Amino acid sequence: MMKKYYKPLYLLGIVLLIGFSSCEPDDDINIGDGDDRDKFVGSWNCTENRGSGKKISYTVNIGKSQNSVEVWIEGFAGIGFGDTATGIIAGGNINIPSQSPCQGWVVEGKIVYEDKNLLSGNHEVIAGGDKTEYTAEYNK
Repeated sequence: MMKKYYKPLYLLGIVLLIGFSSCEPDDDINIGDGDDRDKFVGSWNCTENRGSGKKISYTVNIGKSQNSVEVWIEGFAGIGFGDTATGIIAGGNINIPSQSPCQGWVVEGKIVYEDKNLLSGNHEVIAGGDKTEYTAEYNK
């Protein structure tokens, strides 16, 4: 008579065990860290410093381009809003290859991610035939 109850209880135990184990979160699944561009996207207050010690502040907006490794940078190097430079994400940095985002200006540089509220970088600008190098700090 005991055998009659033992088999259904055994099957019920297996079903419950499978049911409970399927409700546990899968912590070990690696879904990636997301889009590397996300940490750069947003509005940043840039303080730019020339070698002469002269400082200029302005706003820079960074957004995602359609290409998965590119960002657009509006206002980069003080070029003004409406004009954008293109940067490429590589190794936690934005590399800005030499380009002419607006007539009469050639810019290039690098922006380095420091933390969620701070970026640092350097860039050069050629305008009117003069080349000027800058260091910059970007704060949220």
